[in-house]
Amino acid sequence: MLTSDTGSTTEIAEILYCHRDTVRNRLDRVSRLTGRSPHRPADVAALYAGVRALELRPR
Repeated sequence: MLTSDTGSTTEIAEILYCHRDTVRNRLDRVSRLTGRSPHRPADVAALYAGVRALELRPR
């Protein structure tokens, strides 16, 4: 699972081996598709819970 100490796009881009603009574009896309904002803590928690639920589901 991806973890970041600061949540900065630069740090996340380094972890993912991509450009920081790619990270921003992906965050914007997630925001458009879900209606959730990466700038609101409650929305971040909901998105995180959804991703964890998908990881934990039986296959």
